[in-house]
Amino acid sequence: LRIDIIERNVTCLGKQVLKIINAAKPFTEDCFWYTGDVLITGLASDLQSGEVNTTKKFDFKDLCTLLEKASEFQFMSGVFIAKLKNLKINLNQKLETEEMKTIQIQDAIIEIRIFDTSYFEVYTKNKELKKALQEKFKVEIFKCDF
Repeated sequence: LRIDIIERNVTCLGKQVLKIINAAKPFTEDCFWYTGDVLITGLASDLQSGEVNTTKKFDFKDLCTLLEKASEFQFMSGVFIAKLKNLKINLNQKLETEEMKTIQIQDAIIEIRIFDTSYFEVYTKNKELKKALQEKFKVEIFKCDF
């Protein structure tokens, strides 16, 4: 899915990321969120990946708190992935915004990518989640091969 959320002619704000994450909440309640390649203009935040581009792990509440603090700041890039809490991932894996059009972490429920302050791409294999996002954000579904 490609999602364009524009407010006051600005897109890719923290509060817009939060809207997508909240829309996915019914499908991700048993998940940890993993972030990588996060760059926010004008804000030092625990969300940002830093020069090493490390993968960070958050529970839903902590991620929402950080996004609320960044609500009016624009994201240059970022990857946000929800995966069930009982499934482990390699935190040394680098998550990349400009990666191929496929989910980067196997068994992820959803992957959200932020592109150059322009738009969001969302990847999921869950048909119900796709439908919920399509209805909420009035977007078309584009098929990707996983």
